[in-house]
Amino acid sequence: MKIKYDSSQPFQLQAISAITGVFEGQPDGADAFDAVLQSRSVRGAQVGLFDEIGAIGNNLLLDDDAILENVKSIQNDNGIAPVEKLNGMNFSVEMETGTGKTYVYLRTALEMAKLYGFSKFIIIVPSIAIKEGVKSSLDGMREHFTREMGYSPYEASVYDGKNPEVVQGYATSTMTQFMVMTIDAIRGNKNTRVIHQERDKLNGIAPIEYLAAVNPIVIMDEPQKMEGELSTSAINDLNPMCTLRYSATHTHEYNMMYRLDPVDAHREKLVKSIVVANAQQEGSDAKPYIKLIDVRNTPKLQAYVEVLVRDKNGNVGRKPLWVNHHDKLDIRTGNSIYEGYTINEISTVPASVEVGSQGVLMLGENWGGNEDQVMREMIRVTIAEHIKREYLLRDQGIKVLSLFFVDKVASYLEYDADGNMVDGKFARWFDELYQEERKKSRFYEDIMPEDSSEVRKAYFAEMRRGGKTSFVDSKEGKGNAQDESAYDLIMKGKEKLLDQANPVRFIFSHSALKEGWDNPNVFQICMMRESGSENDRRQTIGRGLRLPVRQDGTRVFDGQINQLMVVANESYRDFANNLQKEYKKAGIQIGFVRRSEFARISLHDDPNNTLGHQKSNEIWECLLRRGMIDHEGRVLANFAPNRLNFTLDLPGDLQKYHAEVVDIIEDCKIDKFVKDARKREKVHPNKEVLYSPLLEELWKRISHKTTYHVVFDNGQIVMAAISAIKAKPELKPLRIEVKRHRVLLRRGGVHNDGMVGEVTHDLAGTFELPDIISELQDSTGLTRQTIVDILTGSGRLHEFLKNPYDYVQMVKSAIKSVLARVVVDGVEYEKMGERNYELRNFQKDSDTEVERFIDRLYEVKHRQKTVSDRLELDSATEQKFAEYLDSREDIKLFLKLPSKFTIPTPVGDYNPDWAIIKEVNGVEKVYMVRETKNGGERENELHKIACAKKHFETIGMYDYAKSTPDDWRV
Repeated sequence: MKIKYDSSQPFQLQAISAITGVFEGQPDGADAFDAVLQSRSVRGAQVGLFDEIGAIGNNLLLDDDAILENVKSIQNDNGIAPVEKLNGMNFSVEMETGTGKTYVYLRTALEMAKLYGFSKFIIIVPSIAIKEGVKSSLDGMREHFTREMGYSPYEASVYDGKNPEVVQGYATSTMTQFMVMTIDAIRGNKNTRVIHQERDKLNGIAPIEYLAAVNPIVIMDEPQKMEGELSTSAINDLNPMCTLRYSATHTHEYNMMYRLDPVDAHREKLVKSIVVANAQQEGSDAKPYIKLIDVRNTPKLQAYVEVLVRDKNGNVGRKPLWVNHHDKLDIRTGNSIYEGYTINEISTVPASVEVGSQGVLMLGENWGGNEDQVMREMIRVTIAEHIKREYLLRDQGIKVLSLFFVDKVASYLEYDADGNMVDGKFARWFDELYQEERKKSRFYEDIMPEDSSEVRKAYFAEMRRGGKTSFVDSKEGKGNAQDESAYDLIMKGKEKLLDQANPVRFIFSHSALKEGWDNPNVFQICMMRESGSENDRRQTIGRGLRLPVRQDGTRVFDGQINQLMVVANESYRDFANNLQKEYKKAGIQIGFVRRSEFARISLHDDPNNTLGHQKSNEIWECLLRRGMIDHEGRVLANFAPNRLNFTLDLPGDLQKYHAEVVDIIEDCKIDKFVKDARKREKVHPNKEVLYSPLLEELWKRISHKTTYHVVFDNGQIVMAAISAIKAKPELKPLRIEVKRHRVLLRRGGVHNDGMVGEVTHDLAGTFELPDIISELQDSTGLTRQTIVDILTGSGRLHEFLKNPYDYVQMVKSAIKSVLARVVVDGVEYEKMGERNYELRNFQKDSDTEVERFIDRLYEVKHRQKTVSDRLELDSATEQKFAEYLDSREDIKLFLKLPSKFTIPTPVGDYNPDWAIIKEVNGVEKVYMVRETKNGGERENELHKIACAKKHFETIGMYDYAKSTPDDWRV
């Protein structure tokens, strides 16, 4: 199967434009600036090299001041505090794991090649795993980028010390070039690294010289893993035009341009939601329990042990403690069960602790616990959840995968007396439990393969000893030859796992599957190992966050399907708190309200613009003063939107954004990010309504399919664009300012005594002018004649001579805004014979008991009004609207339309919110469709709503409107 890529996802387009916009004003077509390229991009000794090898490189003509202005504008638009000065030519993008980071930076590069003629890119990664993943993406996305999207063809190569000659083709090619390499290929001793050695096959030139000659754009994937002095020096040796840094967890933010953090990603449903199920022993242990978790020798020699601690209320529970030499555990725990348990010795090599006369406890071992029973139950829970999900998705073409992280490889694979590899206890338990769970329903037996050994597979690093295959742990740290063989097996067969014809559904691993590996159809992850490292939980869930795909390669955007179940050996609260701590250590706030949290709220009177960082900060300060949050941004008890007459009491005009601010704060809570599996309740279908004539009549009226085309008058576009350009503020001409200041010398130092003179010189006529017609034609798709008519009609063409680059950007912005409006105004729908979403399919999808989370459920008071006893809702606004409809006697039927109910529009598919039947005067029925919004929608969303209105009018549904808390319009 081939995964299909959606080229119109707004968040990805924003991330792309955040980088391409940095170079706004750069003239298109490097060929016109060959002389400038040689004088500015190739310096010193490299001039001769350039002539010798005929390298074709990137040619940046913008100066730092122009780039800084672009950066500040983009940052403000994206809700990021604008920088005062550039932090070098480094530009950062933060994207949560699973949101298409690789797709974004590859498409950004291709867009830069298209817009500005930049053609040489080097992608630097920290590990072999990520290198293989990036190369796989370059190959797998090639058809999408070149055939479907029309980008120029590109070549991709991988550099390592075994094939240094690839640099010559890369440097001299006229095509767009990507080169992928690990940081280890260029970092380290220059005397021993192949990249710094002169090569006969390269005409006596070192590979690094070829790369430096082309002024490459360096793309760093996971830069936080490559931030040492050696890494920084190695990247500087490449002589990059600029460095683009992409990660979910930046250590240092160099000119942050776009941020999509975990909270944003979950709020927008761009990744799976996280659900935690825990398998733990409940009740007090009848015998002493102790487990060695860790040992450290700073600030002093200590052991970290899990023991049974009695709290001040007399309750006993397992808790971790740091203990010292000679500590008596009965005193440290307040639990007399440990009488005689004294810490005799602590050792770091090997990591162990000697306890009283009981003996030596090694790292990871425990006494008195029921670990086998707990782990067996974790396997059972994972299998049960998997089979249940596979049954629910049986007709949707979505293969379900489950991933087990084991404590050690020997738990899954072991050796018999003859040295032959046999199943370990986890494999044996799996086979037993799989059969037990499969036989619980004949439906399960129909969909799940009978042979348990067919459905499970293990991925560990593979080594050969004495002619036999041995499976060992793949160690953290540097990728090596051993890792190469393991990742060959994993990375190159990854998409095969998505094929339903492949029986493998359950994957066991230890640490081989980390960054660089994920699979979109992983729905369950079982953590049977200790969460040892400080980001282990993040790493673990990252293997399954990506949205799933169907057998035809299309992505699934249904939030009810897109849930990742984590089966953990710790409580939900411990998992959530520890995950929160891991993110916080990485500089990411989840469960907290950031100062920039509200910056992207669209202005009510100007949807093209947002509140911005300054207004967001005002709201944050107001929340702090009102006691809604603390100084860290933690939500406090005073924030109680369900309380009668609750208000945030925002200052001035900001009060009208009350509903949006409340929804955003609600989404910041940790329990919105990580959910407890125990807090799910069943939603039961109401079959009397689901199969009623009333619903059938409503469905007939709203479900007609339509097709659309766009009709517009070219003259209308010209006149609208002329008006938009005329309305733009006057551009300042490019000029040099010479300011004279009086300087006073005093014993205390040098002092500025004020400006005494100022002279300005306009630069008009002293620089080359870009081809404005071609540039506007490429960016807008309009004909040359139309563009000429717009420019001449605007009466502002003279400003092009004074400030050409700002003029081009101003005109481009005005035309694009007009085109968006004209497309929506000119869209015409035509009714078709088919149904958009057949009623029988809706009834089939709805006629099953499903489990949903309590915090998102509204319990219907009048059950005869809708198709289930509870409704799953996305926001506080929807909750209020549901309560309103439920309470109205004249509302006879209402339902939340499913995500499959979509309407095509020129700006993307649209999913309306509600369908309603209202009774008037006790007889007449009014059929309506409503969209519940806060009132601060972005322009794209407003365009969709405008198109939807035309769609419904075409099929005879004239009562379509947008409902807000100020006016529900029902």
